[in-house]
Amino acid sequence: MQFGSAGACNSAAELSAVVKDLDGTVLLVDSITSQLLHWWIGEGVWLCDAVRVLDIDDKDVARKLQVVGAARKVVFVTGRLLYGQRLQLIQRLLSRICSVAPACTQCSVYCTLPSSAHASTTLDGDEDGSGGAGDPFDTIANQLRLTMQRTSRRERVEARVLHLPVMLAPVSPEVFFTPAHGHLQSLLPTDVARINAFLSSQHDHRQASTLPGLEMNMLPGSAQRHLKCVAHGFSELFRTLNVQEHCFSLGPTSRLVAAELASMPDARGRHKVATSSASVLFVDRSLDLSSALSCNAESLADTVRASLAPLPGHDVDVAVDMSSLLNVHSSCRHCVASGCLAHPANPTAQSLVSSFVGRKSKDALTELSRRLVDAIAQEKLPMDARRMSAISPGLLQSLIGKFRLQPRSIARHSALLQVAMAAALALESETTAQLQRCLSVEKVVLLTLAEEGVGAALDQLLTHMQSALDGRESLGVEYYLRLVIILYSAAGSAVQSITSGSKASLQECLEKLILHAVETSDASIVKLVGEKQNSDSIRLFVRSFFTQLQGIAEARSHLKMFRNVSGATTGSLLKQLAEALAAPDKPELPDVEYHSQYMRNLLKTGFSLFMGGSKPRPSDHQLLIIYVVGGLTCTEAKAVRERFSSARSDIQVVVGGTQLVTASSLLHQLCCSDSLHDAHI
Repeated sequence: MQFGSAGACNSAAELSAVVKDLDGTVLLVDSITSQLLHWWIGEGVWLCDAVRVLDIDDKDVARKLQVVGAARKVVFVTGRLLYGQRLQLIQRLLSRICSVAPACTQCSVYCTLPSSAHASTTLDGDEDGSGGAGDPFDTIANQLRLTMQRTSRRERVEARVLHLPVMLAPVSPEVFFTPAHGHLQSLLPTDVARINAFLSSQHDHRQASTLPGLEMNMLPGSAQRHLKCVAHGFSELFRTLNVQEHCFSLGPTSRLVAAELASMPDARGRHKVATSSASVLFVDRSLDLSSALSCNAESLADTVRASLAPLPGHDVDVAVDMSSLLNVHSSCRHCVASGCLAHPANPTAQSLVSSFVGRKSKDALTELSRRLVDAIAQEKLPMDARRMSAISPGLLQSLIGKFRLQPRSIARHSALLQVAMAAALALESETTAQLQRCLSVEKVVLLTLAEEGVGAALDQLLTHMQSALDGRESLGVEYYLRLVIILYSAAGSAVQSITSGSKASLQECLEKLILHAVETSDASIVKLVGEKQNSDSIRLFVRSFFTQLQGIAEARSHLKMFRNVSGATTGSLLKQLAEALAAPDKPELPDVEYHSQYMRNLLKTGFSLFMGGSKPRPSDHQLLIIYVVGGLTCTEAKAVRERFSSARSDIQVVVGGTQLVTASSLLHQLCCSDSLHDAHI
């Protein structure tokens, strides 16, 4: 079974069915489904026929609905649970549309989360309006129908709520992310105390002793719902692909998701009719933060995403300035629509983005320059006959510049030029040069950690931070925060040997660096510290940061095989995991837990006495999906796939996560969001 082709056919068909007939329609989408549409079929396919396309979450959306008087129907597409504030918002918008568009008699709501996810999550019936027996979607549709009848004063109106079975957004055929779960984080050991405090506040006498012993129903309702929705999303994915899944986990948060997926009530029925098998391995991001925060971007896609601003409303795609191809004054550049990376209808652009993600940067740039040369020749544009030198930002800009003021040629090769411009702008940006300087410091600190221990590595780090305070070196406070996390995550339990004096010095240095950044109006620090930028708020932020550091250092303390991620020979946790899974001798995987409903039933009945054979492995099946709860980088995805390609080409490996993170986005996620109470969906 080919995951990429089957998944693409199903998902693209489902999305195309939603947007195939938008004539006379008001289309409202949220950021989740906007990203799904963007990566699967592209905006050009669905922005053409609708009366108006609006963002559900736009604060000004109600005013913009005043001009939709010609609408005959309304379509909502959302990736969030239809309860509480989300359902109330849809009802308000629907009422507004019916009041300004008298001919509007049809309403369709498409939700990427299945009806089973709504039914299984513990929700207050009064809050979501979907309580009671029956299909939650039918109950919600009845509520929307009543809203239309009250507003339009018509009896004959139609409202329906349908499941849109599309969960993942493909960046390449083998790498994906799930926009609905982009802000989901894996838990840390220091969260146990907060969970116990929550249980006490609910008059629940249970207490969690360790994170690996945590049960799903101990978490706050929002966190439970989010984790369950991940499981339901995968259940529907495997139903669509007609696949029997075998669930594995590495890490406490992943264990909760895998256990939920394995115990789905409809799993046995699905498995009876499945035509193939697959393994899905959930992995906690918090087990190894050092590799994701590193400046060592071995994937060109990571370099591009670290250097260019995100496309508005998107988490993964970037905004590409294309104004240099036109005769536009510098003051009017904002009038030119931004380019992007996602061009699902263009095979050339798709192939190049896949090479950005999965190949060495040098090879990806060589392929890019070849495609540009071919396009120049195809358009019969003038070009130097001399042999090209090594691929550089200047060479790429020179090749792209051949299309300047050639509107027909630009139109024919628009997707290629957008992808090429993204690479050229990223390589010549100051951010990329800064990351190279940061990488040299990072390597010195990690080498010191490997050779002399965590105390010496911390002294090395403090020396660089002091240089920044003295004005002799300036890498930015955000980078120093990242480097501290890298050190703590890589060192693990060894940080216990750090003296209290060294910790106090580190804390003091961080406070001074943040205060200096505030005084110099560093915009990046505002997002981290918040609006109140005084000494008290900075001290509170650093104290909270150090609490997280303790949890980050303890994250792998329960592991047996994957405890070390700091050495040059061991590599990142995902790389070690891929090597163990692809190894021909199939070593034991004591840290990887297998979840099976059938295994549990056998143990209950005593048949386990007659069971033989080895423990199931994720690599036992032809399709292996590795999903990182908390997100991963393209560099990590590339390393996993390379290891399997060199060892066992018969296993198809697909790598994804809640998000494709950059070092900066992951830092902000760690510092600015609450893993327990901000997990809304």
